[in-house]
Amino acid sequence: VILLGITQAALVSSRLPALDDPEAVVAILIDEGLRFRVGALSDVLLYSLVLVLVVALYVVVRGVHRPLALGGLVLRSAEAIVGLVVTVVGGVAPLFLLSESIGADAHSIVALLAVRESALDVILVLVGLGGAAFCYLFFVSRLVPRALALWGVLTYVSMLILGASRILVPS
Repeated sequence: VILLGITQAALVSSRLPALDDPEAVVAILIDEGLRFRVGALSDVLLYSLVLVLVVALYVVVRGVHRPLALGGLVLRSAEAIVGLVVTVVGGVAPLFLLSESIGADAHSIVALLAVRESALDVILVLVGLGGAAFCYLFFVSRLVPRALALWGVLTYVSMLILGASRILVPS
């Protein structure tokens, strides 16, 4: 799952110029459409696998603390659902709108990409909360080395803080 996220970031996010130059963004999307379609497919696979992963995590730790495990399941499932919707709205739709039959303007395309970028902060909050819950359950259950579980808790809490701070202070 992590490798798919890195692939998407390398294929798409790193290739786009600042969204404040709509014409440059559209030119790159047109020139490298296949690259961005592969990135969108990577996101679909990523969020689909998150759903599989989260069910597996729930099955493993539900005996430790069922309510907290269920909370982790719900939060990480919400991450996947939001991620899939955002992939359609901010990944596939801009490419579709660039087709000759639609011919949307550059500002509309950039607005959809901006929605995707903003939604990633919401996803970080969901990942942070759900992931921290699962890692905490691994910590108390000792199913993995405690240092590794603690590192997971800290990592997911940092994702939560990053997403929340970008929502609260977007600049």
